[in-house]
Amino acid sequence: RGDDIKVQQASEVVTALQDFARGDPQIILADVNMPAPNGESVSPASTGVFEYFQTCGYRCAYREAASKGGALDVSNFPTYTTWAGWATGDYRAVVDHVFISGGIKACSVLDVPSERLLAETFGERLPNDFFPSDHMSL
Repeated sequence: RGDDIKVQQASEVVTALQDFARGDPQIILADVNMPAPNGESVSPASTGVFEYFQTCGYRCAYREAASKGGALDVSNFPTYTTWAGWATGDYRAVVDHVFISGGIKACSVLDVPSERLLAETFGERLPNDFFPSDHMSL
Protein backbone atom coordinates (compact mmCIF):
# COMPACT_ATOMS: atom_id res chain seq x y z
CA ARG A 1 0.00 0.00 0.00
CA GLY A 2 2.77 2.47 0.95
CA ASP A 3 4.66 1.71 -2.27
CA ASP A 4 1.47 2.28 -4.30
CA ILE A 5 1.12 5.76 -2.80
CA LYS A 6 4.76 6.55 -3.58
CA VAL A 7 4.32 5.45 -7.20
CA GLN A 8 1.13 7.53 -7.44
CA GLN A 9 3.06 10.55 -6.15
CA ALA A 10 5.81 9.91 -8.71
CA SER A 11 3.14 9.72 -11.41
CA GLU A 12 1.81 13.12 -10.36
CA VAL A 13 5.32 14.59 -10.52
CA VAL A 14 5.91 13.16 -14.00
CA THR A 15 2.55 14.45 -15.26
CA ALA A 16 3.16 17.93 -13.85
CA LEU A 17 6.67 18.07 -15.31
CA GLN A 18 5.49 16.93 -18.73
CA ASP A 19 2.86 19.66 -18.73
CA PHE A 20 5.36 22.28 -17.55
CA ALA A 21 8.45 21.27 -19.55
CA ARG A 22 6.68 20.84 -22.89
CA GLY A 23 9.34 18.52 -24.25
CA ASP A 24 12.41 20.15 -22.68
CA PRO A 25 14.94 17.85 -20.97
CA GLN A 26 14.44 17.47 -17.23
CA ILE A 27 16.41 16.73 -14.08
CA ILE A 28 14.59 15.22 -11.12
CA LEU A 29 16.25 15.00 -7.71
CA ALA A 30 14.16 12.50 -5.81
CA ASP A 31 14.09 11.21 -2.25
CA VAL A 32 12.04 8.13 -3.06
CA ASN A 33 12.31 6.60 0.42
CA MET A 34 12.72 3.18 -1.18
CA PRO A 35 16.04 1.35 -1.44
CA ALA A 36 17.67 1.28 -4.88
CA PRO A 37 17.05 -1.85 -6.95
CA ASN A 38 19.87 -4.39 -7.10
CA GLY A 39 19.17 -5.73 -10.57
CA GLU A 40 19.94 -4.06 -13.86
CA SER A 41 16.73 -4.99 -15.70
CA VAL A 42 13.68 -2.76 -15.52
CA SER A 43 10.34 -3.79 -16.95
CA PRO A 44 7.15 -1.78 -17.45
CA ALA A 45 5.50 -4.04 -14.89
CA SER A 46 7.87 -2.86 -12.12
CA THR A 47 6.13 -1.18 -9.23
CA GLY A 48 8.90 0.72 -7.42
CA VAL A 49 9.36 4.47 -7.76
CA PHE A 50 12.86 4.05 -9.20
CA GLU A 51 11.53 1.69 -11.85
CA TYR A 52 8.52 3.94 -12.50
CA PHE A 53 10.75 6.89 -13.38
CA GLN A 54 12.76 4.67 -15.70
CA THR A 55 9.68 3.36 -17.49
CA CYS A 56 8.64 7.00 -18.02
CA GLY A 57 11.88 7.62 -19.92
CA TYR A 58 14.07 9.05 -17.17
CA ARG A 59 17.61 7.71 -16.84
CA CYS A 60 19.55 7.20 -13.63
CA ALA A 61 22.44 9.68 -13.53
CA TYR A 62 24.51 7.36 -11.29
CA ARG A 63 24.31 4.51 -13.78
CA GLU A 64 24.87 6.73 -16.80
CA ALA A 65 27.97 8.31 -15.28
CA ALA A 66 29.32 4.91 -14.19
CA SER A 67 28.89 3.59 -17.74
CA LYS A 68 31.20 6.40 -18.85
CA GLY A 69 33.93 5.38 -16.41
CA GLY A 70 32.63 6.96 -13.19
CA ALA A 71 34.15 5.84 -9.91
CA LEU A 72 31.13 4.43 -8.09
CA ASP A 73 30.92 0.90 -6.71
CA VAL A 74 29.92 -2.14 -8.74
CA SER A 75 26.18 -1.51 -8.33
CA ASN A 76 26.60 1.94 -9.93
CA PHE A 77 25.13 3.65 -6.88
CA PRO A 78 26.78 5.42 -3.95
CA THR A 79 27.18 3.15 -0.92
CA TYR A 80 24.49 5.19 0.85
CA THR A 81 22.57 8.45 0.51
CA THR A 82 21.04 8.31 3.98
CA TRP A 83 22.63 6.85 7.09
CA ALA A 84 20.83 7.50 10.34
CA GLY A 85 22.28 6.28 13.61
CA TRP A 86 19.81 5.49 16.36
CA ALA A 87 20.14 3.77 19.71
CA THR A 88 18.36 0.75 18.19
CA GLY A 89 20.75 0.59 15.22
CA ASP A 90 21.72 2.18 11.96
CA TYR A 91 19.57 2.65 8.88
CA ARG A 92 21.70 3.01 5.75
CA ALA A 93 20.32 2.96 2.22
CA VAL A 94 20.37 4.56 -1.22
CA VAL A 95 17.02 6.33 -1.37
CA ASP A 96 18.00 9.58 -3.10
CA HIS A 97 18.34 9.63 -6.86
CA VAL A 98 19.07 11.92 -9.78
CA PHE A 99 16.97 11.18 -12.86
CA ILE A 100 17.62 12.85 -16.20
CA SER A 101 15.83 12.94 -19.54
CA GLY A 102 16.26 14.09 -23.10
CA GLY A 103 19.67 15.34 -24.17
CA ILE A 104 21.02 15.80 -20.65
CA LYS A 105 24.14 13.68 -20.15
CA ALA A 106 25.59 12.63 -16.79
CA CYS A 107 29.35 12.62 -17.29
CA SER A 108 30.27 12.25 -13.63
CA VAL A 109 28.70 12.32 -10.18
CA LEU A 110 30.06 13.10 -6.75
CA ASP A 111 30.32 10.20 -4.36
CA VAL A 112 29.46 10.35 -0.68
CA PRO A 113 32.11 10.31 2.07
CA SER A 114 33.51 6.84 2.68
CA GLU A 115 31.64 4.63 5.12
CA ARG A 116 34.75 4.36 7.26
CA LEU A 117 35.22 8.15 7.46
CA LEU A 118 31.61 8.80 8.39
CA ALA A 119 31.47 5.96 10.94
CA GLU A 120 34.74 6.93 12.62
CA THR A 121 34.13 10.68 12.63
CA PHE A 122 30.42 10.83 13.42
CA GLY A 123 29.10 8.22 15.82
CA GLU A 124 25.62 9.60 15.31
CA ARG A 125 26.01 9.15 11.52
CA LEU A 126 23.56 11.59 9.88
CA PRO A 127 22.57 14.28 10.67
CA ASN A 128 25.54 15.74 12.53
CA ASP A 129 27.34 19.06 12.97
CA PHE A 130 28.97 18.85 9.53
CA PHE A 131 26.12 17.23 7.55
CA PRO A 132 22.88 18.85 8.78
CA SER A 133 20.48 16.37 7.12
CA ASP A 134 19.90 12.64 7.40
CA HIS A 135 20.41 12.56 3.60
CA MET A 136 23.59 13.39 1.71
CA SER A 137 23.36 16.41 -0.56
CA LEU A 138 23.01 15.46 -4.21
